[in-house]
Amino acid sequence: MSSERIERTNSFARVHLDHATVIFTNRRGGVSDPPFDSLNLGAFVGDVEGCVQENIALAAGWAGVDDLAVLHQVHGAKLLNAAEAFPGSPPDADGLWTESAHLGLLVTGADCPPLALSVPGRVAMLHCGWKPLAAGIVEDALALLGDGPLQAAIGPGIGPGHYEVGAEVAEALDRDGLDNYTGGRLDLHGVIVAKLRRAGAEHIEIVGDCTYSDPEMYFSHRRDGAGTGRQAGIAWLN
Repeated sequence: MSSERIERTNSFARVHLDHATVIFTNRRGGVSDPPFDSLNLGAFVGDVEGCVQENIALAAGWAGVDDLAVLHQVHGAKLLNAAEAFPGSPPDADGLWTESAHLGLLVTGADCPPLALSVPGRVAMLHCGWKPLAAGIVEDALALLGDGPLQAAIGPGIGPGHYEVGAEVAEALDRDGLDNYTGGRLDLHGVIVAKLRRAGAEHIEIVGDCTYSDPEMYFSHRRDGAGTGRQAGIAWLN
């Protein structure tokens, strides 16, 4: 999607919100070898740990933050204050929030869209596969962020043309899922937008690239199986 708030480089798209900045990485510009070539930011997929850490350091440099808080994502709705996730071993959770302007929030995905939410003084970064969405991760994050003009940025994920799921998945997402379910295919971006509009978001930016349909640019678990890397969304306060 074209927007004056979105800048694209070889390795990421940068989104400018009023109170936060977000980058959504692709698979280019890193140091990992195939099949994780090259900017794999997933630490639990079988890549060499040193390569993942070097890729994370590259991403932190692009973001210009002192540190990155990371997670071991489990497809749930648990959200953590980033102070609880950094430093130390990545905790099990699927979302982070912070009031610190010097700490970046990183979530990974290989088809699940990352979502950044910001209000003045707070920012959150969420892993938005269908299971976290059905478990209420967006609604829980909005409650944690509190009142204020809400802005959001949604990153790349599998497009509805390639995301064939059973009706039970759409039903688990209630009206948001059923309204975005056509011909056995689910539009995850549409589900997220519906939740944000209901919450009264004043501004939503979407980097809506389909991860499945562009193997040169993105990792995709559904396309390539378990032995693939992860791109990421990284958000920080301005």
